[in-house]
This record gives sequence, C-alpha cells and structure tokens, in this order.
Amino acid sequence: MSKSRPRWLRSSTWFAVVCVLVAAPDLNADALSPGAGPGATSSGLSAAPSAALYSSLHVLVRLTPGLTPQASDPGQIVIDHGAIDALLATWDATRVEPVLCEPAQDRVLAEKYGLNRVYRMVLATPRDTAALAAQLRGVRGVERAEVEGLATLTATFPNDPFFSFLWGLHNTGQNGGKPDADIDAPEAWDIHTGGGPVTIAVLDTGAQTHPDLRLVPGWNVIDNNANTADGNGHGTHVSGTAGALGNNGIGVVGVNWDVGIMPVKVVSDGGYSTESYIAAGIIWAADHGARVESLSLGTYVGSDTLRDAVFYAHDRGVLLVASVGSNQPLGIAYPAKFPKCMAVSATDRYDGWASFNAYGPEMDVAAPGVEIYSTGRNSGYVYYSGTSMAVPFVSGLASLMWSYNSSLSNVQVEELIKKSADDLGSPGWDERFGWGRINAYGALLKADPRGDLNCDGLVNNFDIDPFVLALTDPAGYAQKFPNCDRMRADCNRDGQVDNFDIDPFVELLTP
Repeated sequence: MSKSRPRWLRSSTWFAVVCVLVAAPDLNADALSPGAGPGATSSGLSAAPSAALYSSLHVLVRLTPGLTPQASDPGQIVIDHGAIDALLATWDATRVEPVLCEPAQDRVLAEKYGLNRVYRMVLATPRDTAALAAQLRGVRGVERAEVEGLATLTATFPNDPFFSFLWGLHNTGQNGGKPDADIDAPEAWDIHTGGGPVTIAVLDTGAQTHPDLRLVPGWNVIDNNANTADGNGHGTHVSGTAGALGNNGIGVVGVNWDVGIMPVKVVSDGGYSTESYIAAGIIWAADHGARVESLSLGTYVGSDTLRDAVFYAHDRGVLLVASVGSNQPLGIAYPAKFPKCMAVSATDRYDGWASFNAYGPEMDVAAPGVEIYSTGRNSGYVYYSGTSMAVPFVSGLASLMWSYNSSLSNVQVEELIKKSADDLGSPGWDERFGWGRINAYGALLKADPRGDLNCDGLVNNFDIDPFVLALTDPAGYAQKFPNCDRMRADCNRDGQVDNFDIDPFVELLTP
C-alpha cells in the first residue's frame, strides 16, 4: 500500500502505522464528546445520551481507489494535498491512522466494501466533526467522509448475586417465574452438548481468565496488543452465558458446554467505544477464525464503515449477533439494525418482554436477559440484566448448532434459529419479540445432520443418490464425499447404516 499512500498519510506528524493509539486513554464519554457524561443511572450503564451520539474527536475517511501520492503518476487519481493540509492545520488534527488492525485478509471483499482504504482522523480537542466531514467530502481524492458513532455496552444492570438458578436455560418456576419460560437447554443437551473447533468471538470489554471459560487468543483493538484482560466484567459475564464449561463440577454452564471464547476488546473498561473500533474488531475476528461474533453493545449513528465491516464478516460466513439496545426513542441500535446482523431483545423469567428493550422492524429473536447469573471477575459469578445478556444465549446456540452440523451456512443457522423460536407476543413476527424466544432444542432438531448426505446443509432430493452410495458402497461414498460423515445415513439412530435407515430417510425427505 505504500505506493498509493498520500503525503498527508505518510507524514510522521499525521500518520502512525498502528491500528489505534498505542496508549489510548479510557474511552469515556468525556474524552469522546464534550458534555457527555457516562450515562450511568441507578439501573446501571445506559446508552450514550442522544445529544452526544457521535465522536467530537474522530472523523472517518475513505480514499478513492487507486489513489497515489504523486500527481505525476499517469492515469492515477490524485488527492488535493493542499486542501487536506489546510484542513489538518485548521482543525488541529494530531494524526490519521488506518481503522483496521491489519489489512483485511479477504482482499476481494475488502475492496468490495473499501475497508482497507478507511482511515480515522483524530483531533487534538473536541470539535464539530460533522462540519469537518462535510468539508472533507469536497476534497478531491476523498471518496467518503463521515462522523463516527459512540458506542456503549447495552443496558447492563448489576443485580443481587444470591439467586443461583440459571432460569434462562431451565425454568422450573424457581423464585416465581413461569415453568418452561426458557430456551429448553437440557432437552437440547440430550442431543448435543457442544465441542469441536467452533469459536465465538466476544466483542466486548475483554474476558478475564476464569476456571469456567476456555479462552483462545484474541486481540485488544483499543491498545493494539494481545492484552484482552477485562477490567469491567461485562465481557466475562456474556462469555459465560454463551460458553461456560459444562459438566466440570464447578460454577455455571453455558449454552455450549465446550467452545473456544475469543475475546476481542473493543470496549474500554469504562464501558465505551466507537464505531471504528467495533468495525476493526469485527474484521479481525472474521479474519482469525471466529464462526460467531457476539456483540452486546450498541451505537445510534450506524456509519457506513461499521456497516461495511458487518457485511465483510457476514460474507466470509460469520454469524453476527447483536443487542437491540435500550434507547427506545431511537429504535434498535447498530450493528443489530443492519441487515446481515441478528437483532436480539431480552425476556424475563415469565416469558415477558423486558421493559428496557428497544424495538422496531429490524427485530429478529428474543432470549433471556433479566437476572442472568454467569461468570464474573476474580473467578467469581454475578448477576446482570440487560439486552446485553440476551445476545450470548443466541451466539451460544449458533455455536452449538455448528458444532452439531458443521455444513450449515451462517444464513441457514440464522433461519433455523428463527424458525424454531417459541412465538411470543402477537402471532407470528412482531417488533418486540421478533420471531419469538429462542428454543435450543427445536433449533438442534432442525439442524440435525442426519439425512444430509451431500453436506450442503439441507435434506432434499439431492441427498438420495449419496444416501444409496453410503448404504451400498462405504468406500465409494468416502471417496466421493471426503468431508462428509457416512453416519449421517444412520437415520434411525441405532449406530449402524443399513436397510432399516431407508424408511426414516424417506421421512426426512418429506416436508
């Protein structure tokens, strides 16, 4: 990229070849937007105030394709250096830095969304960044300039830690509540408890080392290093709901009993972030093996940069799951509001809609989110409530489905989660519950790989010939479908592939 880097990015004054500041200050509201307090209430962290939705220190700029620093290069687009230099001086910019931690691995997708050409202009003091973005849009060579939304953890309310039952997984009516107002986890675990190579990226405040979590290497986007320690507790809590180790004799259990948790620290210990940090984390996780990305956070600007990062990860086969947020006048928060990202609201132990939820036409599903007990800092356990707490139930379920049937696509996993949800609220889809509260048992039944002999994620007529081959010629089946398990033909679940599987296979073919 050095051949196409313009002078204003090469300058040691304005450019640092890092993902973000090496020693960034805490991303609190005061640092990012003047007059914006932390938004804390007696109920806990809330969304950023509506008067401070975007950063007063950052502007996001995307350069035109083929941009080079030399005006003499034939056939190349040239940036107006004079206009840029004048703006940098006028607006007191300290540096311009690439948004991504490293160049996106999928170059075709990265160019499709222009992600490797996006930079963050950082100002020394709070200014009217909307006005600066407007000026930058008129500069030759600047393809896009936009303000950057502030982001927070989505309505996390710490609660009393004495209630010890995980009602969201299995509700017997304990401490009040409505029996079976849960995700039917024990029934799902009768089919499958998890395991395999699936990884959930938790984009949050990091994750603390905990005896009930299996952490895999992640990344700190804010400080541009591998230190993903959680000084807040929020990221550790949601990690446990998705994937606390099961049947290990200690603590709690997650939806998936054995899944790698990849902490990607995009939120400060104070609970604040920006859209470009979230975008960089989304791309980093997608490029480093995450199958599911769990985002218990929200912003209300929805920059094109954040949208493009969501689309990039989705197009790479990742399922993104995010909370709807709690700022009801502004509707569902981003990234949940974007297409290609699941939007999740919270339910209580009565299968009721939590009053702190945002809602709107982008709603997908609901999950337990009130008084959720999970892993905490210092190897402990703690209660939280919020739309944040609902998200890991869905991301944990998605990982459970993939460890059960790895041939499913992200689109198929999302659709099966929606189709298997228990309908709540108005019949069918509605803007508060979406398609309903998730049901892990129903989702695993729909994700059952038996009968899918060509491993395309579907059971249909295209599986007939592979089924016959698996039944009559095991070696031939293994040669023709090397990445499929012949035991998918064991449709009567007796541990053998034989003629007794024919009738059950035909039943699976019948809608």
